[in-house]
Amino acid sequence: VYQSAFEQICKIEYPVSAKFEKPKAPEDLIKKIYSLKNISPANFNLLIPSFEDSDCYVHLNIGDMAEFLRFTECGSNLQFTAIDTENKFIFDIELNEKNGYDICLFDLTG
Repeated sequence: VYQSAFEQICKIEYPVSAKFEKPKAPEDLIKKIYSLKNISPANFNLLIPSFEDSDCYVHLNIGDMAEFLRFTECGSNLQFTAIDTENKFIFDIELNEKNGYDICLFDLTG
């Protein structure tokens, strides 16, 4: 189900759910995304496609999002797609033309 949802979000121009200015700390953007869903998780259970430009999906349980973003390619430009396997949604983060971020949310609950 995750792969088909991910392929669907890639195939279509999924509408932008929110636009944010560039935050001081990258993890603040992730917190804002979760606040759109009224969720404040202690840990993030994410399935990340094409992790670090590989062909693999990597399933991670991330306790410290700031630390994760600091030591991965995801945090350097904060453009990535992730599937939250616990809360059943996909988020896609893209840098926009105003040096802010466009966020697309795709609900997997039906």
